[in-house]
Formats: sequence, C-alpha cells, structure tokens
Amino acid sequence: MDFSILNELVLTLIIGITQGFTEFLPISSTAHIRLISSFLAGGRDIGLSTSNVIQIGTLIATLQYFKEDLKQLRLRIIQIFSKPQNLQIFSHNFRSWRNNKNEFQGTPEQISTDITISQLIIGTLPIIVLGALLSNFVDSTRSLSYIASFLITGSLLMAGAEYIHKKNQKIISTTKLTMSEVLLIGLFESLAIFPGISRSGATISGALMIGKGRLAAVRFSFLLSIPAILLAGVVDITQYALFFIRQPNFLPTNTLWSDTRISLSLSSIIIATFFAYLFGYLSLKWLLKYLGNHTTRIFIIYRIVLALILFGVVLAQNLEILKL
Repeated sequence: MDFSILNELVLTLIIGITQGFTEFLPISSTAHIRLISSFLAGGRDIGLSTSNVIQIGTLIATLQYFKEDLKQLRLRIIQIFSKPQNLQIFSHNFRSWRNNKNEFQGTPEQISTDITISQLIIGTLPIIVLGALLSNFVDSTRSLSYIASFLITGSLLMAGAEYIHKKNQKIISTTKLTMSEVLLIGLFESLAIFPGISRSGATISGALMIGKGRLAAVRFSFLLSIPAILLAGVVDITQYALFFIRQPNFLPTNTLWSDTRISLSLSSIIIATFFAYLFGYLSLKWLLKYLGNHTTRIFIIYRIVLALILFGVVLAQNLEILKL
C-alpha cells in the first residue's frame, strides 16, 4: 500500500494488535512487525526504534499484570535509597547472593526481594552490553532472509531447552538461581536483539535449561523483560521526541513515507501503543495459563513453518529479479 491517512490507520491498528499478541508469545514480535510493515506497506520498514516505542504498551501490560510482585520491589527500592542502613543491608545481601552464601540480613521478605532485585540487575546487563555493541549490525539484519534464519535458530534453541528440561527436571527443578545462572538467562535474553529470536522464547529457554520450573521460568522471563523494554523504550522515546520537535507531525503525512522506511506520526504511535497494551495484557494472561500445562512445542512448529514460508518468499523474489 502507498500512503494515505486510511492506509496508515489500518497499518497502525494491525501493528498495535500484532505487537500485543506476539510480544509475550515465543514467536518474536519484532519479526512479525517487520513482516507486516513489509507486506502491507510495499516493502517499507517502520524501523526498530518505532517498534521499541510501541513496546511500551506491552510493558504497561506487564506492569499491570505483575503489579503485586512489582509493588514489593518498588517499596523495597524506596527503602534502600531512603536510608543508608537499608542500602548497606541490600549491598550485603547482594554479595551474599553473588557469592552463594547463606549470610543474609533482614526479614525473610526483605531478603527475598533483595535477591529478586539483584537477579534483575545482573540478568539485564548482557542485553545492555550486547545491544550497545551490536546496535548498528542488528539494524541491518531486518531483511526477510535474516528473520527466517533467526526464526529457525530460535526454534532450535527452544527445542534444545525443552529436551534438557525434560531430561533434568526431576533433578534440578528446585534449584535456586545463582549469579551464574541469572547471567546465563540474561545472555539468552540478549539474543532477542536479533529479529526472529523472541525475547520470551530465549529467556524461557535459558530458565528451562538450568532447571527452573516451567511456570516459574515464564514469570521470571517476563519480570526480566521489564528493565530491557523500559531502557530501550526510554532511549527511543527520547530520540523520537527530538525528531518530533524538529519535524512535528501529529497526524499522518506522506512526508514520513519514503521508498524504504515509514516514520509513523505521533497519533499513529499512540494508537498502536494503546492496542499493544490492550492485546498484550490478554496475550500475557493466556500464555501464563497455557504454559503452566504445556510445552513450547506448538510455537516451535509455528516458527519453523513461518521461516519456511519466508524462505519461499525470498526465493520467489530472487527468481523474479533474475527474470528482469
């Protein structure tokens, strides 16, 4: 489709709904957003930055769903920074967790919350480092062939995690997460910077590989996604705000549509973010219920089928170019 206000509205609605549905499912939201913007907009790409901004909608859905878990974290963080004594206790508990020693201080609730905060901090480091180092390269891997390849790679990763989990779950299913295990899960999450891997799929796979229970793995993967999505969203919202100041476009305009890229107007991004939130909450609620009693097999099959279709599309496009 070429530019028109109606076309941008349709594209916006579909992108928002797709972002909401696919952000939490282990099938890669980035890949699906890229595919939709490509097929519905004549090969144009809305870009990684716009995708990250729209992800704020699914971040809000995550915050709402885990509001009770996050309430304890928020209160504890306020305590930590309100009194030097609490900061000292947290630092002590962090070191005890890092060194795998049972020398914690405070109430059981404080200790548990301090450990969770420590896990989220350490687990987020890999994606920050890898994202900063490979940002330019990642932005060049949004072609259909790359996406198909990453879909296959992510499927193999998930299948391997399911196999290891099934083999070892009776032995290590109650293992607590150590610092090295959290770093491993964080490394898996960092693979999601590549379109087609899937943040939830990679993080859940990492948690399953080290023996964490399936439902606990899903919950931890979504909690770990909060800092990553928040950081990416804040950076890209800042960049978008600067762009909007230089070129204010509240309503759709053809000046934002080039031959290869689409910069959605502010109103379109707001609409897409809202629908991402709405459908993201429904998707998250369903997935937690589903994975409590099922494996990720259905998602692995879907990813492989989708990858094969994409390889077919790329092959057809190359053959068409050869004919010309």
